[in-house]
Amino acid sequence: MSVCSKLSTLARLSPRERRAVVRMAPAALVVSAGLGRIPVTSLLRLLGLRAEFQARPNAADQAQAIRNASFAVGIWARNWPGMSSCLPRALVLTHALRAHGAVLRIGVARGASQEVAAHAWVDVDGRSLDGPSAADAPRVFLPLRHAGCR
Repeated sequence: MSVCSKLSTLARLSPRERRAVVRMAPAALVVSAGLGRIPVTSLLRLLGLRAEFQARPNAADQAQAIRNASFAVGIWARNWPGMSSCLPRALVLTHALRAHGAVLRIGVARGASQEVAAHAWVDVDGRSLDGPSAADAPRVFLPLRHAGCR
């Protein structure tokens, strides 16, 4: 996708959507630059996140905040290199929703042929955002702490 087409995508957004995408820029840039180069724990520290923490009380606008953040992360995932897989999306979405008690989940599962698969997603108040897809339904993704990782 060319720079011009990416800019035209941004230009077609409403002012509110554009602000959400721009607010996401620092986290998206840190994640895309750091993922694969520094440990995920360092990225979490840079973003001011922990992989698990107690959910904070719901804000009245939590549902709208989730929709806005998910939309903005989707724009980044489609238009920025290194943002299309589940881990960078989940890191940025957790960062965006940290005020709403977002929890980063990273899980592993074995497939039918015993290959190991991993997935990262975000939970807010027990609700999974971008969790394992329907194609993963036969698999049970165990959180890393249950898989022997800390």
